[in-house]
Amino acid sequence: MDRTSGTDGIGRFSFEDLLLLSDVRQKAPISRLSKAPKMPTNHQIIYAQSLIRRTYLGKRRNQRALSAIRALRQRQSRQNQQIDILCRDMVGAHGQFAQKLSRMTFVAGFYESLLGCGNLQSLLDTAALAIQARLRQTSVAVFILEKNGFDIHQVSSSQEKTGLIREQFEQWFTPASVRSMALAGQVCSAQRMLTLGMQASPALLKQISLAAVPLGILGQAVGFVLLWRPADQPFQRDQLEAVAAAASGLRSAILAHRGCAAVKTADSSLAAPADLA
Repeated sequence: MDRTSGTDGIGRFSFEDLLLLSDVRQKAPISRLSKAPKMPTNHQIIYAQSLIRRTYLGKRRNQRALSAIRALRQRQSRQNQQIDILCRDMVGAHGQFAQKLSRMTFVAGFYESLLGCGNLQSLLDTAALAIQARLRQTSVAVFILEKNGFDIHQVSSSQEKTGLIREQFEQWFTPASVRSMALAGQVCSAQRMLTLGMQASPALLKQISLAAVPLGILGQAVGFVLLWRPADQPFQRDQLEAVAAAASGLRSAILAHRGCAAVKTADSSLAAPADLA
């Protein structure tokens, strides 16, 4: 029958185990101890208990160390995830800042190019060419509302393949639809333009990417800028936002040139009777 000690959680060890552990210390042959009929001495029991206690405590220390290592690794993993999220946010913010800076640069250059225009025709030519420089392979048509209808100023891309001409646009749009698009308040897609009254061929619309940038504000309809290019090169959101940001300056320039033209017409009409006299 095995006898066990019940001290400090080591009662599961028999006296033979204690003898073996203590005998390892004394370098005695295990075969002799296994055949020994006598009971272990107090010194052997105390030494074996001490050795077992140190082993047990060592295992507990190892377990605590492993738990601490696991906790550190989990903490490091969470920190790495947070750093990754932060880096992505920084990259995204940098990209947005770069887009805004590019847009501001375009708008500033656009406004500066309009300052040197002496008449409305030159103004619309300059505006269309500036937009084409921003949007490659894009054709531009500026629709301007007038008292008896609307006028179209078109500048086609050198790589224009659709063959759209002024006469087609005159069939697509009416003064009412031009006014609706001028007051749309946001960039219009082809689908939106159809709902506002555009009458274009569906087969042709499948071949092009089409967008309209309004030039109206607060109920004052001036016109809109029509952009188109091949369907395999759809307009990107940031591209249309850049043109929309420049639209207010173009609208103000058109109104300013119209005001100057009206003043000149009024001055010439007043000066006519004096010349006749």
